[in-house]
Amino acid sequence: MKKNIFKISIILVGVGVLALCSLLFLFNRTTGGIPHAIYSRIDDNGDIVNEGSEGSWIIRKDEAEHRYLIFHVVNIGEKIYFEIEIEQQGSLKEEESGLFQYEVTYDKKSQILSVSMPSSNGQPYYIPTREFDWQVFQFRKTGFVIG
Repeated sequence: MKKNIFKISIILVGVGVLALCSLLFLFNRTTGGIPHAIYSRIDDNGDIVNEGSEGSWIIRKDEAEHRYLIFHVVNIGEKIYFEIEIEQQGSLKEEESGLFQYEVTYDKKSQILSVSMPSSNGQPYYIPTREFDWQVFQFRKTGFVIG
């Protein structure tokens, strides 16, 4: 009887350690030094701007998603970029097609992601474009992404 309890205890401890290691691995994955997570926009005071999930950056598996567009995370030299190529089709203007690179920095201490992107009236513009000026927007880690 004691042998069975001992074997069951060893198996349960092993499964628990394996599950804990798997979770730690999944929660600590990074792309280009940026942890996989959801990053919501913050204002100048550091308060989160409630734009819903559309206004957030979601970083996972060498990709960054913003407003349903999937950007590739690329390292060029010492810099990180979110990159997307949009083909000119239909009603898209010439300014809204071609290769777009959003320069990115990530501060590990504050967990703030800074992204240089098109700005319309001080707000991030939802489509990559050369029509508007570019501005650096800041985003803070607000959620986890597994994968």
